[in-house]
Amino acid sequence: MSSDSPVNVRVSAGKRKYAYVDFTKHRLHEGASEIVVSGLGSAIADAVSVVELLKNQGLVVVKKIRTSRGDVEEARSNYVDKIENHRRQDR
Repeated sequence: MSSDSPVNVRVSAGKRKYAYVDFTKHRLHEGASEIVVSGLGSAIADAVSVVELLKNQGLVVVKKIRTSRGDVEEARSNYVDKIENHRRQDR
């Protein structure tokens, strides 16, 4: 796996958080040096939980947290809140 571009993990509110944690662990094991975890709307809390689970296990260090309010065509309202967590593998 190329470590040049970050691996994007898009968390949704309907899936188990541990599925995202396992997915991210596999990407780190394959050599990914940077992971971006993001969530929209009600999935923001789950995205933060995924990052905290990885951080508490000593697997990642949070590099940047970014929030935004974006225009999404499929959304029920005009704007949807978004969070992105950029992190690198703690070696």
